[in-house]
Amino acid sequence: MRLAVGASGAVEVGLRGGRGTYLCPDPDCVRRALERRAIPRLLRSDAALPDDLEARVVSMLAEGPNPADC
Repeated sequence: MRLAVGASGAVEVGLRGGRGTYLCPDPDCVRRALERRAIPRLLRSDAALPDDLEARVVSMLAEGPNPADC
């Protein structure tokens, strides 16, 4: 699953332009990345993380794969 800093300056989920990183599509992986504060470090940005990032990933996983988000 791709995360990127969007034009608004916040981290967005899905294929977007800009500085990005990939995260495994697993709720435990997202949880660990959030706990370790790894996402801003990987993005080399202090961009705001959505409060519901983990919930978004879980929701996307429940819906099934979408190439636009991976």
